[in-house]
Amino acid sequence: MSRPTRFGVQANPKDLKEFRQAAKTAEAAGFYALFVPDHPASCVSPFVALGAAAAVTAKIRLGTYVLNAGVHHPLQSANDLNTLDLLSEGRAILGVGAGHTPIEWTCRGLVYPTAQARVDRMMKFTEHVRALSRGDVVNASDDHFTFNDATISQPAACQNPVPLLVGGNGPTVLRFAGARSDTVSVSGLGATTSDGHTHIPKWSHAEIDESVAHIRMGAAGGAGPVIEALVQCIKITDERQAMLDSFARGADIDASLIEDNPFVLIGSARHIADQIASHRERWGFTSFVARGSDLVDFASLAEHVNLSDGTAKLASDV
Repeated sequence: MSRPTRFGVQANPKDLKEFRQAAKTAEAAGFYALFVPDHPASCVSPFVALGAAAAVTAKIRLGTYVLNAGVHHPLQSANDLNTLDLLSEGRAILGVGAGHTPIEWTCRGLVYPTAQARVDRMMKFTEHVRALSRGDVVNASDDHFTFNDATISQPAACQNPVPLLVGGNGPTVLRFAGARSDTVSVSGLGATTSDGHTHIPKWSHAEIDESVAHIRMGAAGGAGPVIEALVQCIKITDERQAMLDSFARGADIDASLIEDNPFVLIGSARHIADQIASHRERWGFTSFVARGSDLVDFASLAEHVNLSDGTAKLASDV
């Protein structure tokens, strides 16, 4: 059966009133999930924030997007995950990534690990969190973690297992996600630049082809995970070319890279809906997550997309 198209939003709340409203808006728009990022000491604690969202919503899923596996311990993260799943009555999503911001290590007095070390730890972290969340007794000793009869007796998660989302763009991460995750969030972002936060975009069609190929390689012929795009910019406008040029200048990239890719959605609602259908057909993207700053435009767009197959609704409706 063909997967439906779905939308989600990642929000970094600045105050309670704003965040509660964002959660309600996303749920009312029919979004599948509300996510909170994880950048310790520079944004809110995701599990605490998601607990607040659980109190004012009833259906929307709530997830981390994504936990920096390099600086958290699996036992505490599994305990937090189970608590969120309990208090949201089975709506939690575990989103994990390898991490990329050097200061999140160095501020703790730790050496910033190599990319391979970060990915290795993320895979082990994910394995242990999922086992602990299920209530398994974990005994393990590897390069990253040691457990001696570790288990979580309480709280128990409502879901077994809690759905797993893996975010990233490197080959090893994408193959791991293809094999293990329910959803793989493709960022379209490559190496971290010298500021420790921004990335080099990997938005050409050839690079997206390569990313999707790694996911399918991991799935090894199976159905594989839902393929999701983390949308860096969405703007509904009749001045498409001007907005594309403006975004390209701000990002210091060639405008041709964003003419037709799933990470930048600019144009009329009808045009973007048609693009989503194209991305679904070519690469298998059936899920799209926007930044919180784009929530209003994204909610408006959701009204113009046939969620069963991603196509635009009738022109008279747009």
